[in-house]
Parts: sequence; structure tokens; C-alpha cells
Amino acid sequence: MPHLYLDDLSSLEEIFKESNPKKYKLETKDFEYQSTSELKEDNSIIHELVFRTHEPYISLSFDKNSARIYTDNDDLTTSGLISKINNKIKPTEQKGLFYIVKIIPFIGPPTFVWTLLSGIFYWKKNGEILSILLFIIAIITGFASYLSFKKDIWEYSTIELSLRKNKKNFFERNKDQLINTIISVLLGAILTYIITTLL
Repeated sequence: MPHLYLDDLSSLEEIFKESNPKKYKLETKDFEYQSTSELKEDNSIIHELVFRTHEPYISLSFDKNSARIYTDNDDLTTSGLISKINNKIKPTEQKGLFYIVKIIPFIGPPTFVWTLLSGIFYWKKNGEILSILLFIIAIITGFASYLSFKKDIWEYSTIELSLRKNKKNFFERNKDQLINTIISVLLGAILTYIITTLL
């Protein structure tokens, strides 16, 4: 799960141009560029970008659910460039996040179902406080499962159109999602309390 910035893109561009390609271009979902300098530094985030050269043909694709490199040349020069590209991308990979995103779908949904059913069971047994806690856990695990699925399927590659030195911290980047999670938990707890009180 690569996470790149404009300066990373500029470094990758330099590597691509070492091959003196006949043609070089950058492609996003909506536009085509001749240089990374044409990308506007506006702090926006994109999940699709392709570096492409011809003669030699090398393609480096970042998209919503994968990141891959391809070439139809196997000469030493091209192999050396591929190695340089891989070495440049490797430090940008979010390995911890990758494993979390891959593991949560296996433990999140079962935990969600178990805590939800347990909450209903204890609710019927008049264990109101315990059932509310279980419902809160169910909401959190359900939301975490959704976020991991979203990250894996729609946001595998992350490219921030800003310089690395200006990157935002975790809370600044995820402020909206954290607020939504807190609101969901509070609403779930309030709704559960109202239902258990009325019944």
C-alpha cells in the first residue's frame, strides 16, 4: 500500500527519464501530463496514477486496488531501472496498515455478529449496561470492517499532491473519519439506551 507525495513522484520521474525514452507521460483518472511539475500542489489526494514510457516501454501503475510495474524489455539497463523504481517505492509502503487491512475482514465481521447477538441476548436478560457496551463494540468493529474494506478495494494506492515535508499527521488526515466513528458510537449508545428503557 504505497503512500506517495509530489517529491516522491519527481524522484520516480527522474528514474524513468534515465532511460531516455522516446515518449514519456503521466496519466491520472482525468488528465494526461508531460511532467510531474504540471501536477498542482493543492493537498488533494488521488488514488490513480500511471507513469508510462515508450522505447523502452515501462509502465508503473498506482490504482484503487493495486500497484504494479511492467516492462516488455529484459535488457540490463531496463532491469536496473526497474530495480531503482522498486527501491524508491519500497520506503513508501505502509506495511503495518497493509496487514491490518488484510486481517480485519477476517476478525471484524465475526466480532460484529457475535457482539450484536450477545447484546440482544443480554438485553432480553435485563443486562442493560452490558448490552449497551456490546452494541458499542459491534458498531466500532462494523465501522472498522467497512474502513478496511474501503481502503483495500478503493484506496490501495494513496498519492498526496503536497510535499512530504508538509504532510499532515494521522489526526489531521483522518479527522472526518474519527468524528464519524465517535458520532456513530454515541448515536448507537443513545438509541440502545432508549430502546432498552422503553421496553
